[in-house]
Amino acid sequence: MFNIYLEELLEAMQNVFFFIDNFWNIIYVSRNIKKILGYTPSDVVGNNIVDYIYKDDLKKTFSEIMYAIQTRESKRVECRVRIKTGNFVWVEAIFSPFFDQEGNLSGLYGVLRDIEDRKKIIKEKDKNIEKFKAIIESTKGGICVHDDKNILEMNSLFKKMFRIEGEQCAAEKILDFTRNNLKDPDTFFNRLEGIFKSKGIRNGRLETKDGKVYEYYTKMIYKDKHVYGRIWQIFDVTAQVKYEEKLKKKEEQYRKFFELMPDPIIVHKNGLILYANRAAEEIVKVENLVGRSMLDFLHDDFKKIVMERVKETYENGVTLPWLEEKIIDMDGNIIDVEVAATPVDLDGEIVSLVVIRDLRQKKELERNRMILNEAMELERVRSEFFANISHELRTPLNVILGAVQLMQIYINNEDIKTQEKLSKYVKMMKQNCYRLLRLVNNLIDITKIDSGYFEIHPQNVDIIKLAENIVSSVVDYVERFGLKIFFKTDRKERVIAVDPDKIERILLNLISNAIKFTDAGGSIFVNISNDEKYVKISVKDTGIGIPKEKLGLIFDRFRQVDKSLSRNHEGSGIGLSLVKALVEMHDGEIAATSEEGEGSEFTVILPAKTIETKDISLVDRSITNGYVERINIEFSDIYS
Repeated sequence: MFNIYLEELLEAMQNVFFFIDNFWNIIYVSRNIKKILGYTPSDVVGNNIVDYIYKDDLKKTFSEIMYAIQTRESKRVECRVRIKTGNFVWVEAIFSPFFDQEGNLSGLYGVLRDIEDRKKIIKEKDKNIEKFKAIIESTKGGICVHDDKNILEMNSLFKKMFRIEGEQCAAEKILDFTRNNLKDPDTFFNRLEGIFKSKGIRNGRLETKDGKVYEYYTKMIYKDKHVYGRIWQIFDVTAQVKYEEKLKKKEEQYRKFFELMPDPIIVHKNGLILYANRAAEEIVKVENLVGRSMLDFLHDDFKKIVMERVKETYENGVTLPWLEEKIIDMDGNIIDVEVAATPVDLDGEIVSLVVIRDLRQKKELERNRMILNEAMELERVRSEFFANISHELRTPLNVILGAVQLMQIYINNEDIKTQEKLSKYVKMMKQNCYRLLRLVNNLIDITKIDSGYFEIHPQNVDIIKLAENIVSSVVDYVERFGLKIFFKTDRKERVIAVDPDKIERILLNLISNAIKFTDAGGSIFVNISNDEKYVKISVKDTGIGIPKEKLGLIFDRFRQVDKSLSRNHEGSGIGLSLVKALVEMHDGEIAATSEEGEGSEFTVILPAKTIETKDISLVDRSITNGYVERINIEFSDIYS
């Protein structure tokens, strides 16, 4: 009755109960064997158990059975057995030995149950584990997964980093390695408490005593919504760190290089300054230029052209040549500079590198060089002047001396021819005396003007009447040289404030020049035109004219168009310079136009202003002895 109940129980449990003798022959098996293996009890009773066990599992199975016999304890074995179809399935068998009264082995009994499904699950799990291992093995960097106490998984690179041998190790071993090998372990362990509490990804770097640098990333992992452990990914970034340090060192060298550069350098993005060296900050007198717009320091005249150049840099990627510009410092000073720019790739972004040259010193050198050249030119002109002046002084003196000597020879001879000769020599002496007097007067006047002691005495004068009288007084002199002189005016009367004596000298000097440089048969025209604010007096001739390259020099002191000492016309080079000074003292202007071979025209423009007085000076320029002498003096260097 008990055996019936036991069999029912085993059948309900879906297990197979069996007995084998000490020769491994099956002597009993429960009927559940049909459900699991497909056999009936009669199919297997009397057969040896070896016939049903998979050959690769025999050694392991019998080893476990022998262990059970020796220890007289039950032993669990997993093995594959052949089913009725010829295939093999996984089963779990529990073998328990039993003995007779003398202690001899009588056989074994046991329970067999089907574990095929469980094995499939385990097999699938093993596959997943293998996949996981393959993934973490192929992952860049060392991988470690741990729970609170133990390391659950790690790849070979992690083992190599932490010098771990074997498949498993306790977490303490890694901590020991960390303590013993890190350059600064205290800092890392102080961080650990915060790392273990953090739910997000944490990262940092570790440096070992032997110079290795590891970068770690770590995150909690969960199972069934509970914290399962933590995963670490560790990279050896030693080479990267060394490269970064090298780059940092090079960057620092470049920074020092730019800081030590004497030329201002800025880096900007669309005008916004990203970097500026010390020289750039010093030139505009600003301590920190970063974040400022470079337009803040540009002169208004250059803002448009600079922005066009910036646009060209970004759009076409071209290096811009040197261009002179003007910038303004914080004190409002305008500074001449020269600027060049080139595009630069900065962390994948195109920016503009600008180099600036301060031209102040260069401009100052140019000014000094110009002053030196002017001084040298003045010295050269002065040397020429003194050469000319010595000639001008020596010539009339020699003539006067020679005439005096001849007069001494003929002084006692009273014949007519002697008288004629004496008259001729006296005339020569007078003209050369006039020349010396004119030269001395001009030198004195020009010296007074330079010293600020020369004065004019303006009075309200009818300028048209004054000019007409002067022209009328020189008609005989002009005709003596085979020339004609004409006077023309658009008004009969115009009263303005001038110094009549100085106006006389101006007109006589200009007419004298016209006579000297106009051949016989030519003409001289003196014209006066008026408007509301000005009176314009022009002296025009039909003479030889002035070369274009010399026209700008004629009013310079000591300048002459013809520099040779054996020239056709005498002169010291002071006359026109003095005329210009006298015109300007009247707040007027003088200009000259000329075509070589067609004559010249000198135009004097005087302001039409008067002084507060009711008197109008009607200056009489009639032919008097004093007036004739003034004309002789002004015309003294003209020879008939």
